[in-house]
Amino acid sequence: MLITQISAKTLLSIGSGPLLAMSTSQAPAEASPFAVLALIGFYALALIPALLMGMICPYLLSLFGDTAHPGQSSAKIFGLSSVGGILGTLIGGAVLIPFAGVQASFLIAMSIIVGLAALLHPRLSVALSALLLCSSSYLYQPNPNPHVVEAQETVYGHLEVRKHGTVRELILGSPYSTQSIDTATAARSTHHVWYQLPKLSTHKAWSTQPKRALILGLGAGTMVPALAKLYPGIEVHGVELDPAIVDLGRRHLGLELPDENIHTMDARAFVQNTQLSFDIVIADAYRPPTIPQHLASLEFFHSLQTIMSDESVLLLNYSGVFHQHSVAQTLHKTIAQAFETVDSFRLLSSVNSALVAFKGSRFTREPTLPWMPQDTTFDASVEVLTDDQNSIEILQELDMIRYAFSKL
Repeated sequence: MLITQISAKTLLSIGSGPLLAMSTSQAPAEASPFAVLALIGFYALALIPALLMGMICPYLLSLFGDTAHPGQSSAKIFGLSSVGGILGTLIGGAVLIPFAGVQASFLIAMSIIVGLAALLHPRLSVALSALLLCSSSYLYQPNPNPHVVEAQETVYGHLEVRKHGTVRELILGSPYSTQSIDTATAARSTHHVWYQLPKLSTHKAWSTQPKRALILGLGAGTMVPALAKLYPGIEVHGVELDPAIVDLGRRHLGLELPDENIHTMDARAFVQNTQLSFDIVIADAYRPPTIPQHLASLEFFHSLQTIMSDESVLLLNYSGVFHQHSVAQTLHKTIAQAFETVDSFRLLSSVNSALVAFKGSRFTREPTLPWMPQDTTFDASVEVLTDDQNSIEILQELDMIRYAFSKL
């Protein structure tokens, strides 16, 4: 697992940039061997710890099992394995990660495994494993970056605020996953998705100006200036799961929403409990690289419809590689089960696309460049995503793999 972590960091740093550039190209891009091999190599490397971890219980059976009563031995070892899994989840999720961070928790877990191995097998291989553990704790430290203003780990992932010239951006997880930009830049921007997505709502004929908007996945509040500019005086509410993101947004990226308008909780919990009604709903919640399953299900969209006014619009942002048809079609079909009308658009020179759902009247004029309409036809085999049958994350991964192989 340690080797995988160290190698994955190198593979992703080599491949993420070229693969992202390829995926945003509007014309067939020239194959990048670095990007393709990095993506394939990452998945291939991930198989190694998965296979080895799967061998642990059978190996323990060979060490401690009673050949006369193999069933009883298996039951005891798998029972202990289940207890250990429960304790490990509780200790890791409730104690280690919140107080020590992901990296330290990972090294502690590896130390425990090496320690147990040393008790069973005091051999040279165990000593080498301990040496690898110690060296990796040094090698795996993040490299200093002069552009990083602040970095921290939270329960939900690694966060960095970076500054390039006058622009500040919030990075979540991957070094190429920009979560937000500062609101001053957003206010004067005309090409970022954070400006273009709210602008889609202006293509609808409003009998009265929208009074209240909701952003699910507020981030550092990048879309707030765009909404304020388009609809002066509009009341904006934002839902953000990670309070650390809100804090970084206030201190570094110009987030100025009142405290009572920021709800630090899960988006679905907010939707199911709020008494407010909204004219514009923007769904931009991500667990990179995909939308969380419980925010991409039919049940969620039915709940979302209940808090939307009679004349309202839903703007859902999703991103992915070029020609990501399966994710687009599945999301479109699912939303269409809850809303009467759904349109699909793709943002040029971007990985972002938008699904627009309406309560009441739809667009009176079609969006123009940089938005391009997408084909909304899909075959009968496309599934509807539900709470108990949801493959959104798997579809995202498969589309990435298909795209990588298409460039070979």
